Amino acid sequence: MSRPSCPCWRPADGYQCSECGEVRPEVRQLTTADVAKALQISESTVRAYNARGQMPAPSGRLGRTPYWTPEDVEPWIRSRIAQTDDK
Repeated sequence: MSRPSCPCWRPADGYQCSECGEVRPEVRQLTTADVAKALQISESTVRAYNARGQMPAPSGRLGRTPYWTPEDVEPWIRSRIAQTDDK
C-alpha cells in the first residue's frame, strides 16, 4: 500500500489542501480504520495507541466507536509519518 503523496491526506476526497492545492470533499470524522490507513498500520495498533494515550484523545464517540476530527488528529498523523520517513 502506498502512502498518499500529500501530508494533508484525508480518507475521503472537497476541501482545498493548503499544501498541495488538491480539492477534496469535507471530512468530519475519522475512524480507527482511517487513521490506520493513513499510517499504514493495523487498526489494533491504533486502538492500542489510543488506550495508552499515545495519540490524541478521540474527538467523540458514536456509541462505543471513537472518532477524530481532522483538526484533532492530522497534526499527529503528519508527525508520525515524518518520524517513519526519517528512519
